[in-house]
Amino acid sequence: MRPTSFVSRASFVPPVSLALLLPILVSSSLLAQGYRKVCPDAGVLPNELTQASDGTFYGTNAGGGNNLAGVVFKMDASCTRTIIHTFGDVMNEGQGPRGGLLVASDGFLYGTTASGGSDGVGTVFRMDTDGNNYSFTSIVRVQPGDLCPATGIEPWCAPFQASDGNIYTSMENCGPGGANGSSAGTVASITPGLVVTGLSYFDPLGPATDLFYGLAEGPDHMLYGTAIHSDDVVHYGAVYKVPLGGGDPVVVHAFSRTDGANPDSPVTFDSDG
Repeated sequence: MRPTSFVSRASFVPPVSLALLLPILVSSSLLAQGYRKVCPDAGVLPNELTQASDGTFYGTNAGGGNNLAGVVFKMDASCTRTIIHTFGDVMNEGQGPRGGLLVASDGFLYGTTASGGSDGVGTVFRMDTDGNNYSFTSIVRVQPGDLCPATGIEPWCAPFQASDGNIYTSMENCGPGGANGSSAGTVASITPGLVVTGLSYFDPLGPATDLFYGLAEGPDHMLYGTAIHSDDVVHYGAVYKVPLGGGDPVVVHAFSRTDGANPDSPVTFDSDG
C-alpha cells in the first residue's frame, strides 16, 4: 500500500472509471487482464509480462507468496510457472512489486517495488533470470527528515532500457526540487550497481503530476510517459516527454476532460511513429 505520510496525493489510487486506455504493444508485454484469461492461476495481483529473447515470460505478483509480499516468476508458453523469488523482509527487501520486469541487455532482470525498503517508499532490484544473485537498493531519503527525496519515491512501473543503453524508470512522487518545491514525480536513472538518480523536475503546481506508468522511447529519442494528475486546476493529467539522460519535461498534451482525463496506462509507439 502507498504510504500516507508524505503528500496527500500519494495515497490516491488511480480510478479505473476515469481510465484513458492508451495503446499497448502486446507483442512484447502482455496486460495482466489478458494474462488472467490465458493462465487463470496467475496468482494474486499479476502485473504485465515481459518476454525474453528465448521466449520465456517473466512477471511479478504484487501479492501472494509465502510472505504475502509478492513474487517474481517465469513462465513458458504452456503457462507452466516457476517462482524464482519470494519477497520476504519488508524493511530490507521491499514488498508489492507493482510493475513488470525489464530483461536488460546485460542479461539481468530489473524491477521495482512501490513500497518497503528502509524508508518504506520502494526499492529497485536486480537478479539473474533464474532468481539467483538477487540484490536491491532502497529509495532512501537524502537527508534526515527529508520527506521528499530527490531520487523520487514509489516506483510503480517496470524499468525501461533506452537506445542510449541507460535504464530509466518513473517515480510516482517527489524528485529534484525546483521553483515550486520538490518535484511531483520524476524520471530516474538506474545504474548496473542500482544507484538511483532523479533526473527531472515536474512542477507540483503544473499540468503533469503523479507518474505511475512506464516509459517509451519515441522516434525522436525522447522518453514519453503519462502523468495521471494535474495540480494547475485546469487540466486532468498529461502526456509528457523528457530527453534521454534526463532534463525537465515537455508537456506533449494536457487533458481538459473534454478530450479525456487522468490517463491510466502508459503510451507506446506504433511502427508509423
